[in-house]
Order: sequence, then C-alpha cells, then structure tokens
Amino acid sequence: MGARETLRVTEQQVLLDAATAYMNLLRDQAILDLNRRNVEVLTEQLKQTRDRFNVGEVTRTDVAQAESRLAAGRSQLLQSQSNYVTSQANYRRVIGVNPGRLDPGTPVDRLSPATVQRAITAGETQSPSVLASMYGVDVAELTVKVSEGALYPNLGLTAAYTQSYDTIPQNLRQTNVSILGQLTVPIYQGGAEYSAIRQNKETLGQQRLNLDVNRDQARATVVQSWGQLDAAKAQIEATTAQVNAAEIAAQRCPRRGAGRAANHARRPQCAAGTRECARGPGDRATRSRRCFLHTAGGSRRAVDAAVGTECHDL
Repeated sequence: MGARETLRVTEQQVLLDAATAYMNLLRDQAILDLNRRNVEVLTEQLKQTRDRFNVGEVTRTDVAQAESRLAAGRSQLLQSQSNYVTSQANYRRVIGVNPGRLDPGTPVDRLSPATVQRAITAGETQSPSVLASMYGVDVAELTVKVSEGALYPNLGLTAAYTQSYDTIPQNLRQTNVSILGQLTVPIYQGGAEYSAIRQNKETLGQQRLNLDVNRDQARATVVQSWGQLDAAKAQIEATTAQVNAAEIAAQRCPRRGAGRAANHARRPQCAAGTRECARGPGDRATRSRRCFLHTAGGSRRAVDAAVGTECHDL
C-alpha cells in the first residue's frame, strides 16, 4: 500500500507537469498574438506620426517617441516568440507529441473545496505523500515487534507417524507415532537483539517525524496555492476593470488619435480634449479644414476670415 501511494505521487507530478505545459503554451501563444497586433498598431502609428510631422503638426520628438515605442514592441515580440518556442519544446517533452490545436482551459473551481480549512483537511488526509508516510509508520511498528520477538521463548512441536511391514508372519505391520515438543528460553545474549530493537525504534521515530513533516508540507502547499489563487483572481478583476475603463474612455472620443491627444496636452486651451469632443462633428470638420489650410501654407488671416474663427485651438 505504501508503494501504491508513492506511485500516486509520481502520477500527480506527471499530471501537474502536463497541465502546466498545456496552459503555459496557451498563455505564450496568446501573448505572441497580442504582441504581433501591438507591433502592427505601433507601425501604423509611426506612419501616421511621420505623415503629421511632414505637414508640421507634430515635432521630431513625437516621431522619435513613436520609433522608440515600435522598437520596444518589436523587442517584446521577439521575446514572446522565444518563450513560445520554449513552451512548444517543453510540451513535446512532457506530453510526448507535438502540440496541435489546443482548446481553451476551463476553471476547476467546482472541483476544489469551498473553504481553505476544508482544503487543508483534504490535503492532510488524502495527500499521497501523507498516506505513504502513514504506511511507513505501520511498517516500522511491525519491524519493532518482529525484533522484540527474538527475546521471547520459542516453542517448537514436531510430530511423526511411521508404518512399516515385515516378512515375519507374527509381525506383519508396525505403526509408530511420536510427538516431540521443544521449548527454548534465551538466557544470555550478546546484545545484538537489543541493538536491533533500539535501531528499529529509532527508525519508527524517524517515520513518525517524516509523517509530521509531510502533513506540514501538505498544509503549507494548500495555503500557498490558495493564496496564489486569490491573488490571481484579484489581478484578473483589476485587469478587467482597467480594460472596461479604457473602453469607456475610448468611447467618449473615438476619433481622436494618439498624436492629437499629445498635441492637446501641450495646449491649455484644449488640454483634456473636452472642447473638441463636446463639439459636433461638423465643427471638428470645419476646424480640421482650417488647420489643414494653415499647414499647407495658406494665410492665417485669410483663412480665419473665410472660416470666421481662429485656429489657435488646434
């Protein structure tokens, strides 16, 4: 039974390695796809920033910052590609076959205990390491009893039955039955038996300590895993809140570009972009046409007179 529990420990480790390799590959694949899309977006932003620089809307610093962001995105893309290849090799090593099309992972909360105390109790009573140590304690106790048996008296019983035939007519058949009992009492021993008893008792104490260590280890593992799970859930909730906030902020002014936000930040008249967002699309179109005429070399006064307002807001 102890050997079976040791086998269960190996089975659990193999299962954990397989699940870890599977989920790591899914994670690295998602990160790789995200970084690829990020590089595409940064490339397009750099192109737009250069076009705006050519018409004088942004400065050379804005172009350099866009190039820096693109270089950082490409570096992250290369790093994610390396991690993805490593996860593929690890998957092949653990599973034994090359990864194909992987299905998304599913939560296992329904299979876990509801509270941390129940999880600790299950870990201390059902862990294969703990059960193997319990069987080890039983074996050590039996070994002590066997070694103590060398000090007890030994009773042996021997029985024999023989039957013979003779050629003499007066005694054709003889039957003999014998029963012999022998009692052996140890009187003096050199100390080897006592030494073996003490050694086996120390082994028993060691097995009991090993059981306590495995229980403490199971408890610590459960508490640590439970804490990591709570931290992961909190991080997911925080990330989801950030994504929702970013979506709400993007919906308020969806047509404004990243460079225009930086341009508004440099101008107190429209630092937060509220004036432009508050105005209608027709007003924004008028101001954009006016600013385009300015940047194209037209006279500011002539353009302002034609449009009717000044272009200092852009």
